[in-house]
Amino acid sequence: MNTLAVAQVSQLETLMGMLAVVQMAWLPGYIATRAIRFPSGLMRIFVGFAFSLWWNLILVMTLAATGTLGRTGVLSAIALELVVLIALCVYQSKRKRSEQVTGVVDAEPMSSDDTTKRTAAFAFFCVLVVFGIWMMAIGDTFMRWDAVASWNRWATEWAFSGKPKSMRDYPQLVPATWSVSYMMIGHANLQQFARSIQGMFPMMIMGGLFCAGLANKSRLLFRAVPITFVLIWLLYKPFFVSGYMDIPVAALTTLSWCLVLQAKSMSDRCSIIRTVLAGAFVAGVAGACKQAGLVMIVSFPVLVLMLIPSQHGVKRVRLALVSLAVLIGVLLSWYGYSGYQLLSGKETFIGAELVGNFHPRPSMGGRLITAFEKLTPPLTIGRGVDGAIIVWVVLLTSLLGVFHKGSRAVVIAVGIPSWFIWAFGFSYSTRNMAVAVPAMGVGMAGFLTLVLDFVMTPRYESMRERVVNFTKRNARSERSNSFGGFKPLLVAVVVTAGAGLFGYLLIDSEKIAQEQFDQQSKLGEAPINQMLYDADGDNQRLGQIASSYAILRFIPGFADRVHFLPPVSYAAFENQWKNPKVDSFLVRDINHIADDKRIIQQVQILIENGQLIEAGHYGGWTIAVRSYDAETTTPLPLKPLPEPVKP
Repeated sequence: MNTLAVAQVSQLETLMGMLAVVQMAWLPGYIATRAIRFPSGLMRIFVGFAFSLWWNLILVMTLAATGTLGRTGVLSAIALELVVLIALCVYQSKRKRSEQVTGVVDAEPMSSDDTTKRTAAFAFFCVLVVFGIWMMAIGDTFMRWDAVASWNRWATEWAFSGKPKSMRDYPQLVPATWSVSYMMIGHANLQQFARSIQGMFPMMIMGGLFCAGLANKSRLLFRAVPITFVLIWLLYKPFFVSGYMDIPVAALTTLSWCLVLQAKSMSDRCSIIRTVLAGAFVAGVAGACKQAGLVMIVSFPVLVLMLIPSQHGVKRVRLALVSLAVLIGVLLSWYGYSGYQLLSGKETFIGAELVGNFHPRPSMGGRLITAFEKLTPPLTIGRGVDGAIIVWVVLLTSLLGVFHKGSRAVVIAVGIPSWFIWAFGFSYSTRNMAVAVPAMGVGMAGFLTLVLDFVMTPRYESMRERVVNFTKRNARSERSNSFGGFKPLLVAVVVTAGAGLFGYLLIDSEKIAQEQFDQQSKLGEAPINQMLYDADGDNQRLGQIASSYAILRFIPGFADRVHFLPPVSYAAFENQWKNPKVDSFLVRDINHIADDKRIIQQVQILIENGQLIEAGHYGGWTIAVRSYDAETTTPLPLKPLPEPVKP
């Protein structure tokens, strides 16, 4: 292996990476949720995380526009955030003392059942789940194609170029957030800090449903948690923390309507409005994550109209309109920029391509058939079980959830429209259906609850009473805090100092760098990569490489040495042969592609003539290095290929 390609990583860079995680996932959102007095608990963590993502997008775009991208710009932003946090602590401390004197108490922005979120059982469950998902991401790099070639590439280009190339109007919420870690570190060789925040998204789906269930004391929503988990696991296990945007957009949309469900259980007007508007904000963030989240432009106000009662001083229609305004305002923070890039000709519109060219069956009937075909393999259980039957069971039970009042609104407003948009528009990939899956899980739970309530009501009523009584016994009451309004500042200091201490004392930076290199060097086809490292040696013998091996530009040691060679263009090969900057060629013998056959044929002739020297061969791939004429460094002209023999 070419050890020279392993980047040296200092303890300072590791510390910067950990500080970047605090900025990416926690600090901005903590300030925001503290400012609006959103109650503590899991929902606050999730809402804060969504706000942090959005804030980092705004921060990166602002730094790019002002030409201040880099570690200094991010550190300045963090310093400003800490100043805001200090000022907020001072203000809230004074306000708290004033309220204690006057007897005025600020209304809790949740129902009295907020304390049920602090049960020991669910806390233990959360620790296990978060720890498991976190471990899946910690220390890993981005390995799947879209994450490597698109999402993370955009992140590195945000960090070091100021603007990604060829965004094709894809939203940049998460790549911009990842770029914060790369700017703080100073390079993109350490991907583990960016990838680590991906574990929050699947947790957001399950935790959001559970919190909404606790707020409403809903057996239905409790049941929706394992059902949704099974569906997502069957369909999207490889994409949980891979760096794809399908789970993140599903998580953000789910959190938005879970907040509406939570607001439904409240009796205080301010609490209802605050929670609904927080949900609208998260729905907007979902649309800035990936285009699939745009369904909430219609779904969210419909949910408000269906779920929020016109009582407690709440005017439902007005609240729906204000929510829509908040949602659109958040969307414009990205799509305004994206629209400008499209109108100015700096980017290309991919919407028509996504709906049309990507689909193998463009007709409506063909798209629907494709939808069922795509769902069949992941849901097939053993031999002799027709996956199509399982699909029908899932869909029908989800749809039958409309007959239960607890799941009706979610199924009608989110599940059905999201599924049909996927089936008739984007069914070329199951990943595009992710937004609909949690709502389908709620629909299945609604149908299951109808059946169980009909068959086993007494037993389940007693079980419900036991669950409610258990959560009440284990609920932790609010304790007075000796630090007063300065508790958040103390938490921020402890988190930052702890991250620094951990970074300096426990992290082996050299080991991290080696592990990151080892993982990235296996992108694509590891044996081919090893062949290239062996041929290249420590002195980079291969030089600049022309190849159709697309992943090569993301492999350590070769990223800045690749000239892309389209696999179906012999003319491109001829042009690269004339390019004096190209030192070697990596080509593949693919028999069913005519031009590839011509390319490999020409390479073999060049090797026989001594114009190329074969440096390695594996799995149909050949790497060959130029052999220049003794008196010139100009590439010798290609000789015409022999005419094919006619039968």
